[in-house]
Amino acid sequence: MGVLTDDRENVMTQDTIALVTGANKGIGYEVARLLGEAGTVVLVGARSAERGAEAVTRLTGLGVEAAI
Repeated sequence: MGVLTDDRENVMTQDTIALVTGANKGIGYEVARLLGEAGTVVLVGARSAERGAEAVTRLTGLGVEAAI
């Protein structure tokens, strides 16, 4: 993976990925939404897989690239 090397050009071509805990509601959701709208791939962390999946559905509906 490019992030683990000293190849600066390779690192710059990689997507930015953020794991946001508590991203299914409240502040966590808003952070995930804002990061996603800025082009960051968002990994949704949630205590409940069902609520996490619902958040991913809402985020992807806004055009955010998100996964649980």
